[in-house]
Amino acid sequence: MQTDTQVLYLGRFVSREHFCAFVYNSTGQRLVKSYDEFSSLISSGVWFAEQKDVPAAKVDKESDKLDKESDDVDKVVQLKSKRGNKCQSLQQQ
Repeated sequence: MQTDTQVLYLGRFVSREHFCAFVYNSTGQRLVKSYDEFSSLISSGVWFAEQKDVPAAKVDKESDKLDKESDDVDKVVQLKSKRGNKCQSLQQQ
């Protein structure tokens, strides 16, 4: 089984033998020193080839959600019960 001597990385061909690149996730970056390691990390879905591809951290979204919920609690208004007339259709029965 023969492997290619060059691999496609970010739109250009680079040497597989001397491959070295950073991969990124929501917590930071990591240096990989082989194409096999790079391809296994990228295929996991946790690591990305470019920093711009990293989705926003879920922790921040959860804390924002908690902040919004606490704001909603502050906006609760107590309703006063009203005594009104019974529905006319119920009175006829």
